[in-house]
Amino acid sequence: MKGLFTAFLFLTGSSDAAKIAWRKAGAFATHAVLKAAGKNFWNSDYQKDQVRKALLRSDALVTRSVGGKLGGRTRQLNRAITAKDKYLFSYKGKPYLCIFNCSTGGDVVKELNRAIKTPIERISPILNGKRASSYGWSATRIEVVKVEGLDE
Repeated sequence: MKGLFTAFLFLTGSSDAAKIAWRKAGAFATHAVLKAAGKNFWNSDYQKDQVRKALLRSDALVTRSVGGKLGGRTRQLNRAITAKDKYLFSYKGKPYLCIFNCSTGGDVVKELNRAIKTPIERISPILNGKRASSYGWSATRIEVVKVEGLDE
């Protein structure tokens, strides 16, 4: 039944909701397989045991602190774009949108999809010059020239 529901979501254009439903179904399927094998990952006793093992290390607080800084949003921060970069994005060859003050590629993708809904998911190949365009979007870096005598 869940498969039919996710197929319906895809056909109606709700691909994000379908992806979430598929991920949940996959997590529950993995849980069922692990539970049948007696290796239940979601077992709270197992999780507590793993934490105890990690905290017994002499460098436990250091590794946990570093590990927390590597993941999530901060991992991608300032890789493809920094807050100081300015780009002019063109859609199908026509200048369409200027983006600045974004610190991750994900921020840029959100702004592009807010302007024109496209299936673009990654902007870094365009910003790094590995691709000229993707789903109609292309980018040109804008160099800011400071003119003396003008206030900022």
